[in-house]
Amino acid sequence: MTQAFFQKYFPAHKTNNLKRQISNFAQKESETLYQVWECYKDLWNSCPHHGFESWRVVSYFYDRLLSRERQFVETMCNGDFLHKDPDEAIDFLDDLSKKACTWTGPNALESTKRNQNTGIYQLREEDNLKAHLEVLTKEIEVLKTKDVRAPSNRLLG
Repeated sequence: MTQAFFQKYFPAHKTNNLKRQISNFAQKESETLYQVWECYKDLWNSCPHHGFESWRVVSYFYDRLLSRERQFVETMCNGDFLHKDPDEAIDFLDDLSKKACTWTGPNALESTKRNQNTGIYQLREEDNLKAHLEVLTKEIEVLKTKDVRAPSNRLLG
């Protein structure tokens, strides 16, 4: 029955494609540790019959992290991440990514998100949207003020 299920919903070409995605997974520049870990877990859970041993799943993930996240992971486990049991490493990444997601203010990940050539810090998307909203709000207030003054000017003219 299991074999029939996999043949119907996970034909060989689909399974091979998912396995290739798991083994070639890589973090994008804009992704946080939490985002990349959740995305990777979703991918590997979408192919429960991938056949990779736990150590290989952890290795694929760790090797494809950007250097700043690898350094962060190593720092948070005192340089012992590569010596952890694979199941412990998975639990560690789960806990660390959730904690890193809840931290407020600049953290080890955000402090490295600057343009290294110019030294200019990039705004997080939510900060950028907040700034745009404030500008639009001020412009609307100015327009409201002009509309209030306009009728009285017409009466005088």
